[in-house]
Amino acid sequence: MRAAAGRGRLLRSFVPRGWAIAAGALVVVSSIGIPVAIGGASVSQDLARQLLYGLVGVGLVLPMALPRDDGAGRWMARVATWRPLVAVGVVSYGLFLWHFDWAEWLNLHVLDGVDRFRTPALLALTLVASLATAAMSWFAIERPALRARLPWRRRQA
Repeated sequence: MRAAAGRGRLLRSFVPRGWAIAAGALVVVSSIGIPVAIGGASVSQDLARQLLYGLVGVGLVLPMALPRDDGAGRWMARVATWRPLVAVGVVSYGLFLWHFDWAEWLNLHVLDGVDRFRTPALLALTLVASLATAAMSWFAIERPALRARLPWRRRQA
């Protein structure tokens, strides 16, 4: 009984640290100067960047995966059920598919020659273009495909 309580306390202590992990990894990955272009980084640099991005993800998900019993996790549950965030979750696969192509295209064709505020502009433009494209692909392709009655799909009773 005592060991279970100790484990619960240990897990709950990781929750506030999740945000610190995410923030720290994001700062490190944003400031270490690893080239972003394809072929611009070595294998070890690329691996380090992906590991740090993974830590950002773990740090953001950890507080929701391990909610605290003292009520501190309630606001996280409200954030997770916020309608705009749920909508992003619905189109998240399309967002994943489209974001890199938009970032590359915008970087080469729209922001060519822009030095000041290039990264924030690229982030904002990529987010808007990717969300719009992901929403269009959800409504035009993904949702109709999920609703289609395909002969190899078994109907659930």
